[in-house]
Amino acid sequence: MLNYDAQLYCTLGELRALFGIHIARIACAYDLEVDACLADILPPEPEQEPNKSHNTNSGDSDGS
Repeated sequence: MLNYDAQLYCTLGELRALFGIHIARIACAYDLEVDACLADILPPEPEQEPNKSHNTNSGDSDGS
């Protein structure tokens, strides 16, 4: 019986995550505000990568 409970909770967690992904996509697509109760199941916002500075003087100068 314990194995079935563990599988049930695991599957419910996967379903919750799937609903969170789809709620987030719908909210972003239609610019909707998500209630705080539902916000708990949304995936985290992706972290923005820091701006990578490019060296504009690499290889273009004549070395003087």
